[in-house]
Amino acid sequence: MTMRSGFVPVVLSALALALACGAGGGGADAGPDVPDVISGDAVPDAETAAPKVCSVRARGAIGDGTTVDTVAIQAAVDECAGTGGTVLLEEGTYVSGTIWLRSGLTFHLDAGARLLGSEARSDWTGPGLVSAEGVEDLVIEGPGTLDGNGQYWWNNWLAGEDNWRPERLVRLTDSRRVTVRDLFLTQSPKWTLHLLACDDVLVDGVRIRNTVGDTILSPNTDGIDVDACRRVEIRNADIETGDDCIVVKNGTPGWRRESYDINVHDCTCAAWANGFKIGTRPGADVHGVVFRDSVVQASVDSAPGTRVLGGLTLVSDDGASVYDILADNLHMKAVQAPFFLRVQERDLGDEEGGRITAAGRLYGVTIRNLTADDTTLPGMIMGIPGHAVEDVTLENVSITNSRGGTLSDRDATPSERNLEYPDAPYFGTLPAYGLFARHVTGPLVTRGTVEFHGSAAVEERAAVVLEDVGQKDLSGTVLGTEVVDRDQPAGP
Repeated sequence: MTMRSGFVPVVLSALALALACGAGGGGADAGPDVPDVISGDAVPDAETAAPKVCSVRARGAIGDGTTVDTVAIQAAVDECAGTGGTVLLEEGTYVSGTIWLRSGLTFHLDAGARLLGSEARSDWTGPGLVSAEGVEDLVIEGPGTLDGNGQYWWNNWLAGEDNWRPERLVRLTDSRRVTVRDLFLTQSPKWTLHLLACDDVLVDGVRIRNTVGDTILSPNTDGIDVDACRRVEIRNADIETGDDCIVVKNGTPGWRRESYDINVHDCTCAAWANGFKIGTRPGADVHGVVFRDSVVQASVDSAPGTRVLGGLTLVSDDGASVYDILADNLHMKAVQAPFFLRVQERDLGDEEGGRITAAGRLYGVTIRNLTADDTTLPGMIMGIPGHAVEDVTLENVSITNSRGGTLSDRDATPSERNLEYPDAPYFGTLPAYGLFARHVTGPLVTRGTVEFHGSAAVEERAAVVLEDVGQKDLSGTVLGTEVVDRDQPAGP
């Protein structure tokens, strides 16, 4: 796999950060070179002016957790735009509606600073609490918190009279050279961090928590959505959320375009849906995607034991090609399906006038160095008649299924489910405990050591079941593994 060169993560002046962190009120310890945060004008050096620091408190923000501070925060952003300086949110809770960020600045939340979404619908003037469109050279950074006040909005959506909620916590659209780092994102009303048609993006050290309690869920709160983007790196993310964890897609009408060079690594994902995912609805080609050196696990902070639906889910259901995909060195525990590769059509119902999308292509997938402990479903590779999954390689894969199955389960034939929503558990009982592959032209290849372990309880199913699988080479599968090819006549 070749990743395109030219991606240089945005890191605006370190001096701006140092000045911002020391400028919380202009006290006696600030030193003689700290900019005047009351006026917003930097004290100039003899030769070079220091980067501008725009304190939101100096522009009238209160930060008391009650006063709506949108106007003051926006004023600080507008004043700092294009200067390469820093908008500074000092310690405090700032209730706010949508803040529109601009090019050429750092939006910095100090430790103890919390930007809290307003409960007034009229305060949300954009798609997210923090929004930007058409910007360049932007940094959004912590260590403070962006809080979407999600529980209020989830309840409003589920039981409110208008069933309305904000669409995003953060949405960055049509933007270039953007960094989001060292932030705590929590209680998103819906999707948490949405990158839409953005290029040259670094997301580093972001922590996301969108689940609360044992009975209150956080519906549709994807962690990070990389939507029609190019040259994106996501690293060191720690995510627990009520939907998918990290998703690559091309699903927003009006913004769909070819997406590539997306590198996700060193992350921990606890999702109530899928861990790493491509799709659904990739409306333009997606390729050159890497998921590596990461953990996918059941939820930890709330409702412990809630299983991830799919550790790695790759879906082409909107006519586009998804190819050149690498999953490497992933450890999964307490997931349902360790991987789910799917080509299908999809009936969108009323979502887009009843349009039925065409099946696309899924090929060039390598899954290697994957360990999945305590699964309840096998790995699944599934096309539909006439639209098969193409070449897939499994290398050094170990899957341990903890559920078990009966002789009756061994004979199961899952329905095609062509037009329905594609998630692995919806196919019901499967005839294999390690790998089920259907409608695959191939080549389907196993290399290195590929092993499947059944439950300590009763397990009457085969480890591997193949159905309508063309070219295949399973020489990497551990000797003695039971493989049933339903296209071949049964032995004596």
